[in-house]
Amino acid sequence: MLKITQFILSDPNTNAVMEGDRMVRRQLGYFSEMKLDYKGNVLSFGARRDYYDLSREWKTSPRLMFAKEIDFTKTTFFGGTGKFFQAPPDVSYISKKIGNPNLKMEESQHSNIGIDQKFLSSYSIKLEGYKNTFDNLAVRDNLIYNSSAANINNMVSYMNNQNTELVLQRNVNYSNSMSGWSKGFELMIKKEIPEDSGFFGWISYTNSLTKRNRNQPSLKDSELQAHNELVANHRILYQDVSKDYYTNVY
Repeated sequence: MLKITQFILSDPNTNAVMEGDRMVRRQLGYFSEMKLDYKGNVLSFGARRDYYDLSREWKTSPRLMFAKEIDFTKTTFFGGTGKFFQAPPDVSYISKKIGNPNLKMEESQHSNIGIDQKFLSSYSIKLEGYKNTFDNLAVRDNLIYNSSAANINNMVSYMNNQNTELVLQRNVNYSNSMSGWSKGFELMIKKEIPEDSGFFGWISYTNSLTKRNRNQPSLKDSELQAHNELVANHRILYQDVSKDYYTNVY
């Protein structure tokens, strides 16, 4: 008996989406750093350059780190800040058929500050706070369109008496519209590794808060309630699991 997944994959409309959907991307980068150390006072300056070929972007990421150690109390104050860039994380985001190959690099700013106190020769306790901001994150977008997209399935469309236009207006599904932030703190108690044998390890507590703004239209409370009620009534009647795909029937 032909499985459901095999049946779906044998459909010409499915193949029209999958055939030739191959993307190649490259992100190149290099990093340089200068470190100054004077009597337990450490200051590091760094910068990273990144190039993303699909958006043809060069981005510079400056970074700064400091640490000050007080010998007689075995106390270290530390902190830093830096900017980071990365290409969209999932290849489906940049697919020519189901995504947006014109997405730009995602951007974030990471900052932290803390104190580390040694005690009883081999123990230490560290308290660290951090805050990160995020911009240009890739997000599902049902409103963004490419008004001059090439019909790369023109032959398939023609053979199936579908849209034969050479230029299409199509939804590119993803945009760099999402932003957000996260902040929190971590408390850690650590036992250093002994020189010969003995107990070592660490225990920590982290408290964090993260927010994301998709900058997309959202459901009203009544619409969300209706949607949740509809989903709650759905039960999986059958699941077909293949090597590379799975299909759920509700």
